[in-house]
Amino acid sequence: MSDEKLIAEVSHDHIKYAVCRQDKKLNYVIINKKIFENEGIKKGKILDFDLASKKINTDIKILEKETDTIFKNISIVVNEPEITCTNISGFKKLNGSKVEKRDLDFILNEAKSSVIKSQEKNSILHILNSNFFLDKIKKNKMPIDIHGDRLSLHMTFISLPKNNINNIRSLFGSADLKIDRIISKSFVCGIDLLNKKKETQNFFIINFDKEVSTISVFEDASMIILNTFPFGTNSIFRDINQLCSMKRKEIRNVIK
Repeated sequence: MSDEKLIAEVSHDHIKYAVCRQDKKLNYVIINKKIFENEGIKKGKILDFDLASKKINTDIKILEKETDTIFKNISIVVNEPEITCTNISGFKKLNGSKVEKRDLDFILNEAKSSVIKSQEKNSILHILNSNFFLDKIKKNKMPIDIHGDRLSLHMTFISLPKNNINNIRSLFGSADLKIDRIISKSFVCGIDLLNKKKETQNFFIINFDKEVSTISVFEDASMIILNTFPFGTNSIFRDINQLCSMKRKEIRNVIK
């Protein structure tokens, strides 16, 4: 079985592919990168399935030839305006007993059931535990084996419409690729920053793509807020172009 992992980021007008491999320290390093213009996809949405499928099949064959690898699985990074961020706080009465993992699982499952029920047309991409409280005192980590009366957990759920997910699975499935995970780009950017600057725990990231903009907030190294806006640098470009006498190339250099 190949050790290579294939990752693709689907954006407005192109798809970025990265082939990764684990090094001796078990860290993934990129051994090959390719950017292909996409066809049949705009703003992350599939408009022409057949056209998009043919282009992806061609691109995958190029990657497989260059890396001498047959890929069976892929992880997809998305940045779609339909992504939803939901924050929930749950609790469980302990009555003096010690905290066990099943207590945390109970709170998490209750919150998960609530999100699934209220967002029937969505599927959950990420479940993030941001804050633990035992008897109203914040804990830096899960307070396992500590006695208390009330355990509270703050959670963040990142979701995407089921139709979007099914379309992505069908599209890459047409290239005989099974999707391992679908991941939010904002989450990936945050994790990347945390890995590079381990002392940084609280921060926010503003990201502008061509058709989508996002603001994500991280607290104690966990994403707690993700706001997505259906406009990006293309909208900014058009506004500046209407208001200023700058040349198109100069505007692109300013906002790229």
